[in-house]
Amino acid sequence: MQNIAASNPASSASTGFSSECWLTIEPSFQPSAVAQAAQDFRQPVFIVQSRATGAIGVATAGVHLQQVAGSAPFDLVGWLPGVYPEWLGDRTFNEVHGTRFPYVTGAMANGIATTRIVIEMSRNGFLGFFGAAGLNVDQIEKAVLELKRELGSATPWGCNLIHSPSEPTVENATADCTSAKASRASRPQHSWA
Repeated sequence: MQNIAASNPASSASTGFSSECWLTIEPSFQPSAVAQAAQDFRQPVFIVQSRATGAIGVATAGVHLQQVAGSAPFDLVGWLPGVYPEWLGDRTFNEVHGTRFPYVTGAMANGIATTRIVIEMSRNGFLGFFGAAGLNVDQIEKAVLELKRELGSATPWGCNLIHSPSEPTVENATADCTSAKASRASRPQHSWA
């Protein structure tokens, strides 16, 4: 494996990273490489500038080192660590709701947040809510039965309710429908890969 030095002309105090690093692969200066680095957000990326041409490039493998004597063909412009979406937010959300990712989607009224989005979100480790508000009880019951059939109690999901004080009969029927059809005895247990 060839090591390629890249130095940072700015001081480490102003940038937060060391003055030089070693790249273990040749940086690429092609726009497609920058786009690929953005898509591979779980991998660290080193942003470098060619001293010869001034072009900005990326390298996706390397290790930060302290100042190393000698000149490098690239200046280190920045370094981005790998980011895992699972790490964003509060881990207790995942623990409480049985999700892989701490994200919620859906709950838009009148079924705009469809059963399909709830099913896909839930199957992929997110918490999805069906948009039950504004629908009649028959529509809600049909949606809840579909969600129960597709997801059961193995993955988390929900549906929103809207407070309708001027229609207590509809509100009670909706609450009864969703609680009777969607209730689950225990929190789901997951082993997310």
